[in-house]
Amino acid sequence: MTINMIKKAVITVSILAMSLAASFAAQQEKVNPTPRCNDDAVVWQGEMPKNPQAGDIWTNPVDGMEMIFVKKGYFKMGNDQIADEKPYHNVYLKNYWISKFEVTVAQYKKFCEISQHPIAKEPVAKWLDNTPIVNVDWNDATAYAKWANAQLPTEEEWEKAARCSKLIYPWGNIWDPAKCNNGLEGKNAPTKVGSYPAGASEYGVMDMAGNVAEWCSDDFKKEGDVSTYRIIRGGSCVDVTSSAYHSSRRDYLAPSAKVDVIGFRYVMKAR
Repeated sequence: MTINMIKKAVITVSILAMSLAASFAAQQEKVNPTPRCNDDAVVWQGEMPKNPQAGDIWTNPVDGMEMIFVKKGYFKMGNDQIADEKPYHNVYLKNYWISKFEVTVAQYKKFCEISQHPIAKEPVAKWLDNTPIVNVDWNDATAYAKWANAQLPTEEEWEKAARCSKLIYPWGNIWDPAKCNNGLEGKNAPTKVGSYPAGASEYGVMDMAGNVAEWCSDDFKKEGDVSTYRIIRGGSCVDVTSSAYHSSRRDYLAPSAKVDVIGFRYVMKAR
């Protein structure tokens, strides 16, 4: 092989390498932002506000979710009147952020597009981009939360954000069906997140009573049953008793359950 032939071969290989690199870069652009997980959360949390106060809002750059700061301290959890909610007791939690709204259809679609996670089945009632995602099981919700550099809330985190100190409902101690999307009003389908601002908790968290029930991270064991269930909180738009919307109300389902009135929100540990 002559020197000229070798030079031509080297040039050809270089052009091919440049073409492959450009193609790879274009593919990377299609999945921007890069799917995240908790492995880089410590570095990424540098974007959080340094000295937030209770109720402050910060936006998660991964999915655009508004996050509300819940300050460390004690709160009253539980209800001595209901067996599954006993005891009424003090719980201490560290600082954390909780999503102001339930994760929406638009946000979940973005997650599925970027991560190649299977999309949920559209419910009979249909959905809009700004309604809560439903028909997702516990594993789907957990996968989304991890992608967003977060996790599903524990029962304690969920309840503190809902009742603040000791309120029965997120908005106060008196039942008011006009303050949440509930089955007593006959809508029987999720509405746009944040549609009931008067029903926000004292921290400013929306839809913690009604609209859709929400997955929590905790498991639940029924006495004498070998199956492991997962906790859901908040009541939904089809419940027809006011007690379903108590901030202390607990329910559970198999982690594989996909229901058209169950969605989720998430929490992030404060740096």
